[in-house]
Amino acid sequence: MTDPKGEFISSLRDPGFVVADARMEYYGCCGACNTSVKEAIGGRQEAHCSPKSHHQYAKIKLLGREEARNLMFDWLSNRRRKKLTESPFSPVWEDIVRRNVAHYCMLDTVEQARLRALIQVFIAEKDWEGCGGLELTDEILVTISAQACLLLLCTPHNYYRNVQTILVYPSTVVPPQRRLGHFETVLAPLEIAHPILGQAFQQGPLILVWDAALRGGRHPELGHNVIYHEFAHKLDMLDGAADGTPPLRNRDEYRDWVIICSREYLRLKNAAERGKKTFLDAYGATSEAEFFAVATEQFFDQPIRMTEHAPDLYRVLKEYYRQDPAERVHHNTCTMS
Repeated sequence: MTDPKGEFISSLRDPGFVVADARMEYYGCCGACNTSVKEAIGGRQEAHCSPKSHHQYAKIKLLGREEARNLMFDWLSNRRRKKLTESPFSPVWEDIVRRNVAHYCMLDTVEQARLRALIQVFIAEKDWEGCGGLELTDEILVTISAQACLLLLCTPHNYYRNVQTILVYPSTVVPPQRRLGHFETVLAPLEIAHPILGQAFQQGPLILVWDAALRGGRHPELGHNVIYHEFAHKLDMLDGAADGTPPLRNRDEYRDWVIICSREYLRLKNAAERGKKTFLDAYGATSEAEFFAVATEQFFDQPIRMTEHAPDLYRVLKEYYRQDPAERVHHNTCTMS
């Protein structure tokens, strides 16, 4: 829709969608007859279509410019995503998922269809880059995407909105040493760069290593999955902080989460300090953020062990992800520990 001077207002024709232009005039569209309506006064109103004989009304909710832009962007994104998911899922991609992601056969037919749709959107919306001489293939994209999207399978989400660029290296990579800024003063030695299998940043790309991603997808019995780990970090960061507590639904869930996860984190930390091995990797004792990422790996890859050793931790993760991997193990023929 444009105003008389041709200024872009909105391309949408959804009932109730209104955008304010610079003169604070408001444009809407009637969902019944698609006739434009216009009002020049703020506040909630009703404006009827022309000709008046239609007796159709469009509810107008006046929106600020930024809110209107976001609404339009969401509408366009949903339209594009719908088109992507309506396209047939490639049989080649299906074969890749079945071959490289052991969890796929654990899902029922409805969950498998949902995961396939997530994969289609995720691959299309992210910027992928092969590094270290790695040439990206469908196998790499699909294998990584399937594991990342498994975490989203049953939760409200926006396809990891805080992940835009994914860098994939062929094997273990050593990130470049961080340089001091112009106004920084050294109070302690800079952390020495060390080999990594993956890395997630609050702002910036997500780094993954392909051979580790493939190994984790094919062998859940190992209990280590770099994809689950790094994307759990990105879920944790959705509220702006990497603190081991992702956005939850209500105050009761937060209270329960803090009590259980704090207790289990301290238990792991005490065991790690004494050199005692537990079912959770000692790396989870590094921080609360790492604890959540490590616990996510175990929740999906070794759910039976978690129910035996930390049933309360399993419960809060089950409520967060809205999935029950242990139940899948009991009722499926796939081999998982």
